[in-house]
Amino acid sequence: MDEVRDLNKQSRVRIRGASGFLRIILVVGFSTASVLLTTGLTIQTPRRFSNPPSGPSIDFWNLTRAFEEPLNIEFKGIVHRVEDNYSVSIRWLEYTSEHYGCWNVRINGFIAQPVNQTKPLPAILMLHGTNGSSRDFLSIAVYIASKGYIVMGIDAPGCGESSREPACKASNIVNISGGPGGAYYYHAAWSAIRAVTFLTSIEDVDKERIAVAGASMGGVETYIVAAVDPRVKAAIPIVASGNYRDLIMSGSLANHMVPKTFNIKSELADLMIKYFDVYFYASKIDKPILVLVSTNDEFFTLHSINDTFTAIPYRDKVMNLAPNWTHSKAYPSWITTAILWLNGVFKDGPSISSPKVDYRIKLWTVEVESESIEGYSLSIVWRSSIPGSLWIRKTMKFMGNKWIAEIEPVIPCKVFFYVALESNGVQLSTSPVYEVGLNPPYLPVLLIATVVCSSLIYRQQIKRISTKVFLGRAIAGVGWVLTFLGFLSPHIVIIGRTELTMWDLLERYGLLVGLNPWMTVVTLIVLVFQLSTVFIKPRLCWITALINCLIVLAIFNLAKNSVFKAFDVAMGYGMYILIASLIAHLIYAYSNLLVKNLEQVSE
Repeated sequence: MDEVRDLNKQSRVRIRGASGFLRIILVVGFSTASVLLTTGLTIQTPRRFSNPPSGPSIDFWNLTRAFEEPLNIEFKGIVHRVEDNYSVSIRWLEYTSEHYGCWNVRINGFIAQPVNQTKPLPAILMLHGTNGSSRDFLSIAVYIASKGYIVMGIDAPGCGESSREPACKASNIVNISGGPGGAYYYHAAWSAIRAVTFLTSIEDVDKERIAVAGASMGGVETYIVAAVDPRVKAAIPIVASGNYRDLIMSGSLANHMVPKTFNIKSELADLMIKYFDVYFYASKIDKPILVLVSTNDEFFTLHSINDTFTAIPYRDKVMNLAPNWTHSKAYPSWITTAILWLNGVFKDGPSISSPKVDYRIKLWTVEVESESIEGYSLSIVWRSSIPGSLWIRKTMKFMGNKWIAEIEPVIPCKVFFYVALESNGVQLSTSPVYEVGLNPPYLPVLLIATVVCSSLIYRQQIKRISTKVFLGRAIAGVGWVLTFLGFLSPHIVIIGRTELTMWDLLERYGLLVGLNPWMTVVTLIVLVFQLSTVFIKPRLCWITALINCLIVLAIFNLAKNSVFKAFDVAMGYGMYILIASLIAHLIYAYSNLLVKNLEQVSE
C-alpha cells in the first residue's frame, strides 16, 4: 500500500510539474503574441512628421550680376597627379563671388583636368558639406578627371580658405530678416553659380555639358543651382533633401543648422521654408538628375528623401538609395553609378535608369514586379516598420520577361520597400520607396490559440481564483498597459520644435551608434517578461517595469547630453507614465507589508 501511495504521489508531482510548465509556455506564448501584435500595429517607424510644404516663394533669384560681373581670377599654383595611368593637373585659384558689406568675398578652389586633353570636355562643379572644404573630395575629383572630365571644387564662403564672411554658422543660415538675400544658403549657392560662370569662360570646357554635384549642404546647393541656373545641364545631389519641417520635427541633425531659439512654428520658419526648402527647387528641375541618398541618414529622413525625389518633374530621373547606410560616408557603389550616369548623359554611353515598379497586395503578402532591363539583375530591398529594423536585400526571380518578388512579414505592420538595379552585385540605381500595410494572421491565431487552450486546460483553476488574486493580477495588468502607453508617448521634448519617442531616436541614430536592432529586441523581451509575470508572479512586475524605465531614461540622457546638448530639452510625458507604472507595481508588490505596518501602528 505504501508503494502505491508513493507512486500516486510521484505521479501527482509529475502532473503538477507538467501542468506548471505548460502554463508557463502558454503564458509566454500569449505574452509574446500580444507584445509583437500591439507593437506592430501601434509603433511604426520611420514615421512622417510633416507633409511636403506648399506656397513657395523662390522667384527672387536674379542672376544677371552672377553672369556678368568680373571674377578677378587669381591662379595660385599647379600640381600633377597620376590616376589609373592618366596624368591629371590640379590648378588652385581664387575668384570674387560678391560684395558683402565692405568686403569682396573671395572663393578658393581648384580645377582638375586631364593633362593630355585635346578637345573641350564636360565639367562637374563639386560642392562640399557644412564647414567642409574642397579638399574633402580632391581625390574623388582627380579620379573623375581621369575619366575624361574637368572637375572644379570650391570652398563655400566662411569655409576652407575662402573669405571668412559670410560665416557658415547656424545664425546665418536662417538670417532672412532683410529678405532671402541675407541667408547663408543664398550666399553659398551664389558662390557656386559664380563658379559656373568661371567654367563657361574656359575654352577647355564644353559649355553645353556642365553638371553640379554636392553632398549634404553641397547637395542643398546643388538642388538650388540646378533649378535656377539654365547653364547647368545635369545635377547630382548627394545625401540631401527637402521638406525642411519634417527634418526638424524628426529630431534629425538638421536641428543644428538653425539657432537654438529657432521655433519651427514661427513666421521665420515659414519664410525660411518658402525661400529655401529644397522641395520647391526640386520641383523645378526638368533636366537629368541623379540622386544619391541613404536610408538611415541622420540629417535627412526617408520620407523627405522620397518626397523630394517624387517632386522632380524630369521623366528619367535616377536614384541610388543605400540600405542601412548613414550620412557621412559615401556608399561604395555611388562613384561607379555617378561615372556611368555622367557618361550616359554627356558622352553617349549606356544610360542608367531607375527600375519601374508595380505591386499588388494579395492577402497578407505584397507581390512586386519590375520590367526586365537587359544586362542587369534586380533585387528587392525591404524592412518592416518595427523600430530599429534593418533593410533586407532579396534577389528577385526572373519569370516571363519580368522580375518578381514577394514580401511576407510575420508581424502585422507597415512594409517599406524599393527595387534595386544591380550589375555583378553592385547596386547602380533604385526605385523610390513604397509603403504598404500588411496584416498576416499568424500572431492573432497564436493569441487566440493560447487563450482557448488555457481556458480549456485550466478552466477549473480559473473558476477557483479568489477575488484577491484576481484584483492583484488586474492591478498588474493595468500597470503593464501603463508601461506600453508610456512607450507609445513622447520621451523627449525639444522646446519649440518637436516631441520624440525612444523609437524615433533609435530610428534616427540607432544604426549610427550600434543600437539597432538589438535595443528594440531587448525592450520587447522585457515587455514580454513583464506581461508574463502579470499571470505568474504579479508582485514581481515592478522589476521589469524598473528595467523599462531605466532603458528609456538612459536613451533620454544619452540624447540630451549628446545630440541635443545645445538645445532646451525637457522630459516627455511618456517618461512620467512609465514612472507611474513602476509606482503602481511597487505599491501592489509591497501592499501586504504596508497593511501589516499600519495594523501594528494602530495597535
